[in-house]
This record gives sequence, structure tokens and C-alpha cells, in this order.
Amino acid sequence: VYPNARAVNLGVGGARSSDVVASQLQRAIELRPDLVTLSVGPNDITGRVSLDAYEANLDTIFKTLTRQTRAAVVANLLPDLAITPRFARGELSDVVGRRTVAFNEALARTGKKYGIELVDLYVASREEVPKRPELVGADGYHPSDAGYARWAELLWTGVERRLAAR
Repeated sequence: VYPNARAVNLGVGGARSSDVVASQLQRAIELRPDLVTLSVGPNDITGRVSLDAYEANLDTIFKTLTRQTRAAVVANLLPDLAITPRFARGELSDVVGRRTVAFNEALARTGKKYGIELVDLYVASREEVPKRPELVGADGYHPSDAGYARWAELLWTGVERRLAAR
């Protein structure tokens, strides 16, 4: 669709929102992007980062991206971690489920504040993962290759919406 586009992946496995602020955000600014996609939160949830700290980090990330770049910013609501095999039948299922909802509420609030395009992976995961277990990787937690491909398809709809609105 955009043959002259180039992509730079600043994602780091295991990163939390504080890591994005500390080591990825400035690098993103320096790249002078036209588009930024952001997915951050599952490691905050499983790493027991407080909701307040997560929301403060989101505020910093979104404020910085919208004020220091001209980029269209697209972020995703978090998939429902509680339905993954890692948590579905375990003692942490309810806690992880409640934290996912609360973190998504923080994403929605903060995203709205800064005009961020949000893509709802939560509803999609609840509808699709139980019917398509192949979307979850062998570790029972992370998406499989097929899961990441589906995630990218869903995210692309948000990218298209945001670019069309420009």
C-alpha cells in the first residue's frame, strides 16, 4: 500500500511501559515518524506494575508522541490475558482478568485525552482465541505467528482509519 514506507521496530521483549519511557521513547522521537504503533501493558500486568504507574507512563508516552512528532499514533487495547492457557484455569485468572480490564480503561482514558486511535484487541481476543487456539503460542501466553498476523490485521484497520482522517 505504501511502497516507499520503511518500518523500524523499537519493541523489546519483556518491556514494560516504564521501559518505553526510559529507553524507547526518545529514540522514536529522533526517527521523526509519520506513524507510530504502540502496544504496551501485558508485561506491566504480569509484572505487578501499579495501575497508577502504568497510566502515568501512558500519559508521558502519548503526550510526548503527540507533542514532539507529527506522527499518527495508533495503540491497541490489550487482549484478554485471562483467557490464555497460561491463566485460564489458574488461580490468577480473576486477578489477571480484572487487571486487564482496568489497564484497558486507563489506555482508553489516556488515549482519548491525546486523540490516539485505539484498536480493540480485548473484544477480538475474547471472540477469537477460544475458537482458534492456534492464535496462542506454545508457551500458552504469547501470540503464535498466526496470532501476531491476526493482531497486525486488526491493528492495520486502526492505521487505515487514522491515516484516512489526516
